[in-house]
Amino acid sequence: KPEEYGPRNLVAAKKAVIVDMFVEEGQPIVSVNDHVKPGQLLVSGQIGKEGEEKSVSAKGEIFGETWYKSQVVLPLKSSFKVFNGNEQNKHFFKIGSISVPIWGYGELTYEQFEKETSEKPFNFLKWKLPMSYVNETYRESEDMTRVYTKEEAIEVAKEMARTDIKNQLPEDATIKGENVLHHRIQNGKVYLSMHFQVIENIAKAYPIIQGELE
Repeated sequence: KPEEYGPRNLVAAKKAVIVDMFVEEGQPIVSVNDHVKPGQLLVSGQIGKEGEEKSVSAKGEIFGETWYKSQVVLPLKSSFKVFNGNEQNKHFFKIGSISVPIWGYGELTYEQFEKETSEKPFNFLKWKLPMSYVNETYRESEDMTRVYTKEEAIEVAKEMARTDIKNQLPEDATIKGENVLHHRIQNGKVYLSMHFQVIENIAKAYPIIQGELE
């Protein structure tokens, strides 16, 4: 069953230029190519002839062109750790605070590693017993150094900026265009600023208060 709402208008959630409209219920107040600002009325929930108006729940999607800016800082040279695929497992039977090894004997041969521990207690019917099975996984890691050329760093920074913007947008939004405002290399880092043109639904519901003038 469709969710029902009380009388409401649709207003602009942000500054935009209207590019498309799909109004299911209510009276459109704006048109394509109109510039709107946050809070501006887009679709009125008051319909009908003057003196015979009635309130409805305005429904629809108002797509507008909006604008975003993303700033990225990326080192030309960076060091980090990576897993090389080698791992060792050790298995224990734990009683209270005492752990008894049952599989995976031997010294750990890794110089650098990360350890992950999982513990599963034993139960009898609804009672938790003071015993558990413990698995320790050791994943070997290595130090890596990555060096970008100026051109490579700029391209990577652009992709980081795109990802940053996409993470801020709703699923039905699309990036219409992009433009690098400026970039520079300073102290071994790339500083990049990008401007994005986005098409998104800017309509948000605003309840009609009894007696409120439109």
